[in-house]
Amino acid sequence: MAETDTLERTKTRRLQVANLAPGEGGMGFARLPVPVMQEMGLKEGDVIEIAGKRTTTARALRPYDADVALEIIRLDGLQRSNARVGSGDYVEVKKAVSKPATRVAFAPAQDNIRLQGSSEALKRSFAGRPIVEGDVVAAHGQQRVNTELPEHVRQLLNAPAFALQEVRLPIVATTPKGIVHIDAKTQVELLP
Repeated sequence: MAETDTLERTKTRRLQVANLAPGEGGMGFARLPVPVMQEMGLKEGDVIEIAGKRTTTARALRPYDADVALEIIRLDGLQRSNARVGSGDYVEVKKAVSKPATRVAFAPAQDNIRLQGSSEALKRSFAGRPIVEGDVVAAHGQQRVNTELPEHVRQLLNAPAFALQEVRLPIVATTPKGIVHIDAKTQVELLP
């Protein structure tokens, strides 16, 4: 008689990558089909793991109205780069858990550039956003918050900005490893 497998299996879905609207880029969101979200037990704002040639993360949002019947995941350029995929490629998506980070270290994305700034401003800019060591993220000067986003998602975006223009920052180290987020207790460093 075969033993019963009592482990809960994490549901993964293979989805084709498409571009996110430019106004929503750099905020760490991915748009997924509603049936896929329901099948995976996802609510808007839940953390997902996106596996291409590399693994990255995002918060799930409902699809655009025009995408309702499509089996796609919409990602911005940084997310596609972080996953090492392009539009038209396929990724594996699954529900994930983000742990509070005790430490996150950022660095400038370009050589010969030295950034000076408050670690508190970085903490506010990326508070609550799921991140993975090795990802590149963007700090924006003035974030435009889409009023069609759910209220709890809009609140995630209301952090003061870090810079007057987009600044790309690689995440060079996180403690613990894996998918983490910055909270009030996280030590944030900006390395030279």
